[in-house]
Amino acid sequence: MGPPPVPPVKANGIAAAPSGRHLILGHLSEGQLYRIDTATYTVLPIDLGGGDVCSADGLLLHGNTLYVAQNFKNKITVVELSPNHLSGRITHEIIEPFASNPATKVPTTMAEFDDSLYTVTAGFAPPAPDFIVRLPK
Repeated sequence: MGPPPVPPVKANGIAAAPSGRHLILGHLSEGQLYRIDTATYTVLPIDLGGGDVCSADGLLLHGNTLYVAQNFKNKITVVELSPNHLSGRITHEIIEPFASNPATKVPTTMAEFDDSLYTVTAGFAPPAPDFIVRLPK
């Protein structure tokens, strides 16, 4: 008899709406985003029109623009959400410098300052695997 099966990885990234009325949650292995009502705890999927955000890690919400760090996909996906945050569409992906620099692989969490995003990466490259990378929004 072997070890019990490992369930799929679930929630990973989280962002709060400025109103405080709901949270946005990323599901790492499903590629799905969810909106959680903070008063009722109702969980609703966010319709991305067939798009997905598999490997969702860090989330950053700026107005109705959601930045999703897709860690092992080595990109930041930009999603324009509807005003109620129940639907959205992927507008573009930020793939550089992740695609060209092996030291900056695996973006994880994000912050913003002025007109830039900053992400921590787990590059898995010596001498130190973690870097902070500045990206244009």
